[in-house]
Amino acid sequence: MSNVIDMIQYNHFKFVVLPGSDPDPQYMHHYQSAYECWLKVWSKAYKEFEITKQLLSDSFTRQTEINCVFYGSQCVALLFLKWTDFNSAASKNDSYFKLWNEEELKLLSKDGSKILVCSYTTVAEEWRKSSRISMKDLIVYFSTQRFMQSTASAMTAVTRKTRGIHKLTERFGAKILKENIPNFNSEDLVDLCAFYRDSVTEGTDQTVKELGRTLMKNITVVPRVVTELEMCPAKKIAA
Repeated sequence: MSNVIDMIQYNHFKFVVLPGSDPDPQYMHHYQSAYECWLKVWSKAYKEFEITKQLLSDSFTRQTEINCVFYGSQCVALLFLKWTDFNSAASKNDSYFKLWNEEELKLLSKDGSKILVCSYTTVAEEWRKSSRISMKDLIVYFSTQRFMQSTASAMTAVTRKTRGIHKLTERFGAKILKENIPNFNSEDLVDLCAFYRDSVTEGTDQTVKELGRTLMKNITVVPRVVTELEMCPAKKIAA
């Protein structure tokens, strides 16, 4: 694969937005490729951190959208986005926010209640050492642009310092709300960060900027198929 990466053809890249579940059947290959990429990367990460909790697919299927970078027919990077509204108390009690206290949640929602929850930054292992383009930068570029296309007031980031993700998100304008919090274990430290609409940048990598701008013009947004239950007409409940 390294030889293939050294011979990257930029016109083979594609930004694809998938729903967390029930994708249009004609895009099932894309959905499967994204799921397999996520599962492979994070199964290995769980083993490295000796996490005994089983990695289940609901972490994948619960997402509002999955931002993917495809190279040809292969998903090579992805990142999850989940829509939430802090006007609902249930949203703040989501397991994602287990490391956040009330002070950070207030800072996160200082410009409004609509929040995009960003998680599971994923790059296929064989694409992490490309000297031609940074997949981490490209997937964060994509997701920050999706944030700017939305009506959300802010987007979260929990950045793992062992992987240098905190420096990556800073390049795109993320603001640190709290630093050096133990995550999976005492050595796995994370920062709690927020992207605000007035601070997002396109990063510092010129290749990523130019490619990202081109790919944003031709995004594939895969629709979610409405289920039979959702199609059932509402019935009035007898008093």
